[in-house]
Amino acid sequence: MWDVVGKDKWKINNSMDRQYEPRPANAIVEDAKALVGKELRYDLVSFNCEHFVTKLRYGVAESPQVELAELFVMGGVRILAQAIRDTVAHRN
Repeated sequence: MWDVVGKDKWKINNSMDRQYEPRPANAIVEDAKALVGKELRYDLVSFNCEHFVTKLRYGVAESPQVELAELFVMGGVRILAQAIRDTVAHRN
């Protein structure tokens, strides 16, 4: 691992262990090795690095960061829509 991270900061993120059962370490390593040299699609919203590692660790590709961002965006849209409705209603 040190060969990869060098002197950069890193952390082990097991935050989804209560939601999903982690796969056996040997299965994770085997799947990761099988992907070495392969080109994988990347999409910030649907398949980013967090999706990649949760797919390996839990067998489910999820990104809590993306899900949280989507909640903030939807909240902002609702606030904006309400502000527009209030403005239109006030003019009438």
